[in-house]
Amino acid sequence: MFPPPAQGAASQASELASKTSDRLIAVETKQTQESASSDRFQAATLSRLDRVRDSIVGLSYAVAALTATIQSIVENDRERRRPP
Repeated sequence: MFPPPAQGAASQASELASKTSDRLIAVETKQTQESASSDRFQAATLSRLDRVRDSIVGLSYAVAALTATIQSIVENDRERRRPP
């Protein structure tokens, strides 16, 4: 015997609602995982950028020190080469 059409439709709607709920849970879980992964990636990227910035500052100090050293050597060399 076949169930009445309304009962079959209700059963089918219930099944679809259950499947939709399962899919929604999966999507929300994936979204939460991806959000956490994105947060970790952003934090790691910011940390690397901070280290790069610190390296650039250190390199600029080193370049300034080398420039001053070279200028001093050039000046000393000029003074030694001047006739008395």
